Parts: sequence; C-alpha cells; structure tokens
Amino acid sequence: MYLNNVIISGNLTADPEVRVLSGEKPVSIANFTIANNEPKKDGKTTFIKVTAFGRTAEITGEYLGKGSPVVIVGELKQRSFESKEGQKVSYLYIKANSVQMFPKKGNGDSIQSEDDADRTEYVDENDIPF
Repeated sequence: MYLNNVIISGNLTADPEVRVLSGEKPVSIANFTIANNEPKKDGKTTFIKVTAFGRTAEITGEYLGKGSPVVIVGELKQRSFESKEGQKVSYLYIKANSVQMFPKKGNGDSIQSEDDADRTEYVDENDIPF
C-alpha cells in the first residue's frame, strides 16, 4: 500500500517565486517556503519548501505574499542534484495538491459564513474514534 499525505500549516517566509515552463503545454510552477512554529513560547520553527503546479501555482503567486498564513495538503517528495562544486545535494519538499489561504490576524476578515456562525454543534468526547 502506498500512502504519502502531508497536511501542514505555516506562514510564507517570502513571496512565492512563480515561473512558467514552456513546452507543448506550458505549466506554471510556484516555489515557496513556509515556517511552521511550535505553539510553545520557546517553540522551534521548521522551514518547509513547497512546490505548487498549474492553477494552484498561479493562484498562489497572485494572492499570497510574505507572512500569508496557509494550510498545505500534498505529498512529501525528495529532490536530488549535483552542485556546481560536484557535491550531491538532496532535500525534502511538499508537492502541494491544495493551498488553503486564510486572512491575516487582526485585519477583520472572517472565513466563517453567516450560516455557520448561527450553527453550534456539540461533539461528545466518547464519539471521537481516537
């Protein structure tokens, strides 16, 4: 069985780099890095490289910038290449299948619809399967 799913949240560390690969069918590619912070006061930060393709890459480049909070759903991949000095370089990245954008804190925007605001659900802890 093959299972390779990643869900992670963080903030963009810089504006995405978007480019178009030419060919028979041009493809947009967006490369960016997110910072995932541990919630503790002295928590560590993990920096994760992300690559998005196609329309997801175009939207990422158009609407996201440094500091934008996102949730990435994708697959963990590995890239390897040889540096100019002849050394083998390898790193992990996430190939994004979806990029969920959120408003920045304090700007007054809300992602909750009016219908959702009126609805309150109660979940009994005994109903949770884990």
